[in-house]
Amino acid sequence: MAVQLFEVPSKPAGSAFGSFLEGALHALEVERNQAGFSGAAVLRSLASGVAEANGDPAEPPFSYLSLAAFEPDFPSAAAFFEANEELEFVYGFALPDDRHFFLCSEVGCLGGPSSMSDLQSRPLDSGLVLVAALKGSEGEDEADWASWSGAGGLQSEPGFASAVLLRNDAADSSFSYLLVAEFDAEAGDGAALLRAYQRARVGRPATAQADVYRWHYAFGGRAMVGVAAALADQKRAGGATPGAGPQG
Repeated sequence: MAVQLFEVPSKPAGSAFGSFLEGALHALEVERNQAGFSGAAVLRSLASGVAEANGDPAEPPFSYLSLAAFEPDFPSAAAFFEANEELEFVYGFALPDDRHFFLCSEVGCLGGPSSMSDLQSRPLDSGLVLVAALKGSEGEDEADWASWSGAGGLQSEPGFASAVLLRNDAADSSFSYLLVAEFDAEAGDGAALLRAYQRARVGRPATAQADVYRWHYAFGGRAMVGVAAALADQKRAGGATPGAGPQG
C-alpha cells in the first residue's frame, strides 16, 4: 500500500501541472500502470470542503490523502521503487514537497472487511472516514493495536463500519502507523468523531495527526484515472445520488 499524506496540498513546482489535484491524479495514473496495482482512492477532508464552500482558495493542512494498493506487499521502500522504477521520479515531479510517504502493510482490521482490500469500490461522498497518522508508537505490541491506536474506542460510535491499522515500512518517515476508520451514513458530524477519537487515546504515548475525510475518488485498473475523476466530479456537480466510485 503506497500512501501519500499531503501536509500542504500545493501546486507542484514547475509548469507541468496547473493544480495540486492535477499532479496528484497524474501520479495515480502512473501507479495504475504498474505491475501488481489493484486499486486506488483519494480522501478529501471535511475542512477542505468547507473552505471551498466559503470561497477560500487556500487548502487547510492535511486536506488530501491518496492510497494505492499493490499485490503482493513489498518488504521495503527500496524494493518497492526497484520494482516500480518510474514512481520515485513521478512522485518528485508531480507531487508537492510537503507530503508524507507511507509504504504500508496491514496490521489488523476491526469490524467489517478492510477498506484497503477494495479501494476501487469505496462509497464516494457518503459517510465519514477518520484517518490518524501516529508517531512515537514504535515498540508498541501490535497484538494490542486496537487499544493503543484508538480504534477500539471507535467501535461504539454511530455508523462504525471498520477500522484498519497500517504499519509504515518506509524509512525516515515522520509517522510509524496509519489508522483508517470508516463510518457509514449513520455517522455523526466530523467534530464529534474527532472528540471521540481523542477520548479513545487519552493517556496513550504516541501522538496523532487526525482528521475526518470522505472518499473523494476511487479507481480500478481499467479506466484512466483522469476520466474516472472527471466522471465523479460531473456527478457531484449534477447533484447525482452518491454511490460507489468508478469501478474500471
